[in-house]
Amino acid sequence: MREHIWKKTAHVEPHEYIMVADDPQLAADINASEIKEEFRGVKWRYLYRDSYKHWIAYPCINRVKAQTK
Repeated sequence: MREHIWKKTAHVEPHEYIMVADDPQLAADINASEIKEEFRGVKWRYLYRDSYKHWIAYPCINRVKAQTK
């Protein structure tokens, strides 16, 4: 897997993002995930991988460090 330069943002909540075009395979993996969680009244599809929680808000792939339980 190629390394991407994730940009930091604090829009809505602090997280990092890349563009979907930067990693279309990761975007496909997120879209294939069956994990759905609600955030601020909206259900999002998530992929937990490499200690991060990933989701798509097109045209961006977002990630945040996954919370350990």
